[in-house]
Amino acid sequence: MEKEVGKDITQRLVHSKFFYQAVLAPTGKPFFVFIKPGDYLKGELIGRSGNKALFRSTSYAMKVEEGKQGGEQLDIVDDQVEEFCANAQVQRIIQKNQLMHAIVRIVYAGKFRPPKVLHAMKVYRVFKEVGFAHSNEQPRTSSTPKRRPFKARKEE
Repeated sequence: MEKEVGKDITQRLVHSKFFYQAVLAPTGKPFFVFIKPGDYLKGELIGRSGNKALFRSTSYAMKVEEGKQGGEQLDIVDDQVEEFCANAQVQRIIQKNQLMHAIVRIVYAGKFRPPKVLHAMKVYRVFKEVGFAHSNEQPRTSSTPKRRPFKARKEE
């Protein structure tokens, strides 16, 4: 049999307006967090969502093929989806290189803290798998886009 000790302190903290619980991803699981340098996720980026409850604006969902968290390999189940929060660096790389629905590997490299800045920023390396496997690029023609016909102004 066990008895809770320090219950009055815990209750006061839980009922405070500053208390919050870990926010879950839309899939109902906790978010994947890159903990140690070398942690990574590899798979297909399948979605993006906003998470204002977590104080971060964007998270990405990935259908994971392999991964590593806290220095240990992940046990991957078929069609396992992990969701992770992306900082500005990762968001910029994904948008600039159009990586949605591509096979990518995101590796946590470490932290960067410039002088006179309070918080460090996590730094990631992003690798895109190139080849014909999941390529959904469409052939593009070199024709110019159609334009509206020119209408001359009527003079009064």
